[in-house]
Amino acid sequence: MKRPILIALAALVLLGAKPAWAGPTDPYLTLDTPGPYHYAGTIQVTTHGDIRHESRLQMFCYQGTDLVYIEAFDASDTETSYTLHFGTDGGSNQWVLGGGGAADCQIRYSRVGSIGKSYDPYTVIDIHVEA
Repeated sequence: MKRPILIALAALVLLGAKPAWAGPTDPYLTLDTPGPYHYAGTIQVTTHGDIRHESRLQMFCYQGTDLVYIEAFDASDTETSYTLHFGTDGGSNQWVLGGGGAADCQIRYSRVGSIGKSYDPYTVIDIHVEA
Protein backbone atom coordinates (compact mmCIF):
# COMPACT_ATOMS: atom_id res chain seq x y z
CA MET A 1 0.00 0.00 0.00
CA LYS A 2 2.90 2.40 0.65
CA ARG A 3 4.35 1.92 -2.81
CA PRO A 4 1.48 3.63 -4.76
CA ILE A 5 1.69 6.65 -2.44
CA LEU A 6 5.45 6.95 -2.99
CA ILE A 7 4.99 6.65 -6.75
CA ALA A 8 2.31 9.39 -6.68
CA LEU A 9 4.55 11.70 -4.63
CA ALA A 10 7.49 11.07 -6.98
CA ALA A 11 5.26 11.92 -9.95
CA LEU A 12 4.22 15.19 -8.31
CA VAL A 13 7.84 16.17 -7.73
CA LEU A 14 8.87 15.29 -11.29
CA LEU A 15 5.98 17.30 -12.75
CA GLY A 16 6.82 20.31 -10.60
CA ALA A 17 3.48 20.09 -8.81
CA LYS A 18 3.18 20.93 -5.15
CA PRO A 19 0.97 18.80 -2.92
CA ALA A 20 -1.87 20.71 -1.24
CA TRP A 21 -0.48 19.90 2.20
CA ALA A 22 2.95 21.35 1.44
CA GLY A 23 3.96 24.52 3.31
CA PRO A 24 3.69 28.07 1.89
CA THR A 25 6.33 29.47 -0.43
CA ASP A 26 7.76 32.95 -0.17
CA PRO A 27 6.44 35.32 -2.85
CA TYR A 28 8.70 35.81 -5.85
CA LEU A 29 8.64 37.22 -9.38
CA THR A 30 9.71 35.66 -12.66
CA LEU A 31 10.80 37.54 -15.78
CA ASP A 32 8.99 35.70 -18.58
CA THR A 33 10.38 37.59 -21.59
CA PRO A 34 13.96 36.85 -22.67
CA GLY A 35 16.23 39.75 -23.68
CA PRO A 36 17.51 41.77 -25.33
CA TYR A 37 15.08 44.52 -24.35
CA HIS A 38 14.44 47.70 -26.37
CA TYR A 39 12.93 51.13 -25.76
CA ALA A 40 9.19 51.16 -26.65
CA GLY A 41 9.00 47.39 -26.12
CA THR A 42 7.26 45.38 -23.42
CA ILE A 43 8.03 42.47 -21.12
CA GLN A 44 5.94 40.01 -19.11
CA VAL A 45 6.52 39.20 -15.44
CA THR A 46 4.54 36.82 -13.20
CA THR A 47 3.99 36.81 -9.44
CA HIS A 48 4.24 33.51 -7.56
CA GLY A 49 4.14 32.18 -4.01
CA ASP A 50 2.04 32.64 -0.91
CA ILE A 51 1.13 36.35 -0.82
CA ARG A 52 -0.25 37.22 2.60
CA HIS A 53 0.20 41.00 2.53
CA GLU A 54 -0.51 43.91 0.23
CA SER A 55 2.17 43.76 -2.45
CA ARG A 56 3.43 46.10 -5.15
CA LEU A 57 5.15 45.64 -8.51
CA GLN A 58 7.25 48.61 -9.65
CA MET A 59 9.69 49.30 -12.45
CA PHE A 60 12.11 52.22 -12.22
CA CYS A 61 14.20 53.18 -15.28
CA TYR A 62 17.25 55.42 -15.23
CA GLN A 63 19.39 57.11 -17.84
CA GLY A 64 22.60 57.71 -15.97
CA THR A 65 21.46 59.01 -12.57
CA ASP A 66 18.19 60.50 -13.89
CA LEU A 67 14.97 58.65 -13.13
CA VAL A 68 13.10 58.77 -16.45
CA TYR A 69 10.26 56.26 -16.04
CA ILE A 70 8.16 54.58 -13.34
CA GLU A 71 5.43 51.99 -13.77
CA ALA A 72 3.60 50.42 -10.82
CA PHE A 73 0.82 47.93 -10.05
CA ASP A 74 -0.97 46.55 -7.01
CA ALA A 75 0.35 42.98 -7.17
CA SER A 76 -1.41 41.30 -4.27
CA ASP A 77 -2.58 38.26 -6.28
CA THR A 78 -0.41 35.23 -6.94
CA GLU A 79 0.09 33.58 -10.33
CA THR A 80 -0.74 36.82 -12.11
CA SER A 81 1.06 38.09 -15.23
CA TYR A 82 1.80 41.76 -15.80
CA THR A 83 2.97 43.61 -18.90
CA LEU A 84 5.59 46.31 -18.28
CA HIS A 85 6.34 48.98 -20.89
CA PHE A 86 9.67 50.55 -21.66
CA GLY A 87 8.69 54.21 -21.64
CA THR A 88 5.57 53.98 -23.76
CA ASP A 89 2.61 53.23 -21.51
CA GLY A 90 0.52 55.92 -23.21
CA GLY A 91 1.54 58.70 -20.83
CA SER A 92 4.03 61.52 -20.97
CA ASN A 93 7.25 60.80 -19.11
CA GLN A 94 10.89 61.88 -19.17
CA TRP A 95 11.99 58.84 -21.19
CA VAL A 96 9.56 59.69 -24.00
CA LEU A 97 10.16 63.44 -23.74
CA GLY A 98 13.91 62.83 -23.96
CA GLY A 99 13.50 60.94 -27.23
CA GLY A 100 13.94 57.40 -25.90
CA GLY A 101 17.34 55.78 -25.82
CA ALA A 102 18.96 53.15 -23.61
CA ALA A 103 18.20 52.87 -19.89
CA ASP A 104 18.86 50.66 -16.91
CA CYS A 105 15.71 49.43 -15.22
CA GLN A 106 14.99 47.76 -11.91
CA ILE A 107 11.84 45.71 -11.38
CA ARG A 108 10.85 45.41 -7.72
CA TYR A 109 8.22 43.05 -6.35
CA SER A 110 7.67 44.04 -2.73
CA ARG A 111 5.55 43.72 0.34
CA VAL A 112 3.96 47.00 1.35
CA GLY A 113 5.10 47.74 4.89
CA SER A 114 2.84 49.06 7.60
CA ILE A 115 5.12 51.92 8.66
CA GLY A 116 4.91 54.82 6.27
CA LYS A 117 4.14 52.50 3.36
CA SER A 118 7.76 51.36 3.15
CA TYR A 119 8.52 48.45 0.83
CA ASP A 120 10.21 45.19 1.78
CA PRO A 121 11.41 43.49 -1.44
CA TYR A 122 10.59 39.89 -2.32
CA THR A 123 12.41 40.03 -5.66
CA VAL A 124 14.56 42.65 -7.42
CA ILE A 125 15.50 42.21 -11.10
CA ASP A 126 17.96 44.54 -12.89
CA ILE A 127 17.82 44.74 -16.69
CA HIS A 128 19.35 46.90 -19.40
CA VAL A 129 17.11 48.34 -22.11
CA GLU A 130 18.74 49.20 -25.42
CA ALA A 131 17.75 52.16 -27.59
